[in-house]
Amino acid sequence: ARTNGCDKDELNELPIKGCGQPETGQEFIRQWRYFKGNTFQQYQLLVQLSSDKVNSILRTEASATILGDVLKVFQEHFSDKDVEKVMNILTVLSQTPRFGLSIDLLNRSEKQAITELLKMISLLLSSRYEKDELMILNYDQDSNILSDL
Repeated sequence: ARTNGCDKDELNELPIKGCGQPETGQEFIRQWRYFKGNTFQQYQLLVQLSSDKVNSILRTEASATILGDVLKVFQEHFSDKDVEKVMNILTVLSQTPRFGLSIDLLNRSEKQAITELLKMISLLLSSRYEKDELMILNYDQDSNILSDL
């Protein structure tokens, strides 16, 4: 049986099967609501969106309610491997009409969620930067050692 475009039997499989990638904002909202209460599935729905879908879907469907829910989902399930996707989604959301108003309408826990999420992303990116810098330094040292031989 199909409900809201999703096969009930396949709800717990990843990637989300039976739902497919939403093509419109309405399909996204329908799937988002279908997964209400299952924040991991909502997270998967978000990070599986292609870049062009993120732009077309979230620019039109970024109400304060969705924004708050997305922030909580990201805070709860953020994974290091998805940092680029999460940053892309947050960037798109920040460019939506009335973004400032949506931020003003967030409740305290939602504002806390975005603060914590941005701290996690910042720490992750600074850690990656330091590792990349260390790798470059190690490579330079190895190059100098090799040239000394």
